[in-house]
Amino acid sequence: MIRPVLALAVALALLISEAHADAPLPPPQNVVSCASSGEVCAQSDLRRGNTDIINKAKAEVLWSISCWHRWLIVAEDGQSVALCYPGMNLVPADAGLHVQA
Repeated sequence: MIRPVLALAVALALLISEAHADAPLPPPQNVVSCASSGEVCAQSDLRRGNTDIINKAKAEVLWSISCWHRWLIVAEDGQSVALCYPGMNLVPADAGLHVQA
């Protein structure tokens, strides 16, 4: 039980250490993200506006999402993908002080 908790803590620490406060997002580009085994990958194509989940061993598309994503995490079995919405919690440079509901 301690090993998974420790692994999660290390992963979160690494993510936090890579965070850049108030930095603009890099320009959009094609993204490839694979499960840790490398057997299943997500290829998000900016031009096509599509993300394919691919089994690399069989060279087959398992399923697709009809939109591009900058950041994604692929499950080992290829059945699910964690996505982040495009803004990634950044506030636009021209944002005012008024909150709109």
